[in-house]
Amino acid sequence: MLKKPGTAKQRRRPEAGLTLVELLVVMSIMLVVTAMIVGVWVALQRSFQSTSSSSEVRERARDAMSRMVREIRDSSNRAGSSAGSAITHADSTSITFRTAFNEPAADEIRADAAGDMQDYVPPAGGFYYEDGALYRWRDTDGTVGPSPGDRRDALATDLVNGTAVPVFTYTCINTGNDPSAEVELGAPYQTATPVDLSAIVSVQITLRLDLNPGRTPEYIDLISTAQPRNQRQT
Repeated sequence: MLKKPGTAKQRRRPEAGLTLVELLVVMSIMLVVTAMIVGVWVALQRSFQSTSSSSEVRERARDAMSRMVREIRDSSNRAGSSAGSAITHADSTSITFRTAFNEPAADEIRADAAGDMQDYVPPAGGFYYEDGALYRWRDTDGTVGPSPGDRRDALATDLVNGTAVPVFTYTCINTGNDPSAEVELGAPYQTATPVDLSAIVSVQITLRLDLNPGRTPEYIDLISTAQPRNQRQT
């Protein structure tokens, strides 16, 4: 029996795929997830860089502090002798002294024609703070004081010492040569500008670091004290 045309129901296969609206929704979700992942990655990168930078600043400052303490402690005007003051200049941002640190001829002691001992005199050197950095200099051209021909090395950076936070503070014994010492004779006092260099018994060093340079300041202080062993007062 023949079926009449148009009376049979034609079956249609469902079409596979996404509508435009569904595609836009999926893309929006993927963009949000991607933005979150990128944001976390950027935050981790910044945190890592900040931690690395802070660690480097601290490491250099600790090394600088250790070196300053060692050199100031071993300063001497003459090898094997405590004669005279080893410190030749001292203020709140710089200190100059004679030191045999890393000098191959430091233990060389000679005798003159009369048999008297002439001690080796170590070269001058010191440390100074300038424009947020700490430098070590060593006299290499024989000119008194720091000069262009001397050796200069940067020991630490990202420092924020100022008038309120001196790099160097000195404990001195009142010998009567410093009118600003308002203590009795023979008593210790602290100053950032000592008058009688031979009266210095210890040097306090303060390095104020900015652990987050270029961003919100994050300060930390490193403090240590060096006592020149060849310049102790009785």
